[in-house]
Amino acid sequence: WDEKGVSGFKVIKYRLRRREGQPSLDHVQTLAEEKKLAEERREGRQRVADANRAIKEETKSALRRERDEQRTAVRTEKVAAKEAAKTARAEERERVRVEREKEKAEKCEARTNAKEAA
Repeated sequence: WDEKGVSGFKVIKYRLRRREGQPSLDHVQTLAEEKKLAEERREGRQRVADANRAIKEETKSALRRERDEQRTAVRTEKVAAKEAAKTARAEERERVRVEREKEKAEKCEARTNAKEAA
């Protein structure tokens, strides 16, 4: 049927009738519920994926920190070893210098004793 609309235009209206054997509108509600459940499952999977991503990032960060700490420890050991070697070389040089001075002093004393004896 047709009627005159508020603006004065012709509006055609229809009456819908359910055919025999046509499913009821309950399935529309079921589809909406299924859609809502699917969205909830999708959100759940997203939360799990986000949590896994966060765990993975934290693991990477922890491994990086551990690696950096190990590198720092190795560097510290190397620096300490270099310092120890440097100190040992300095001590050896000082020992050799003292021995040479002793030898010079002994030679000088021997010459002085030889001159006095002669």
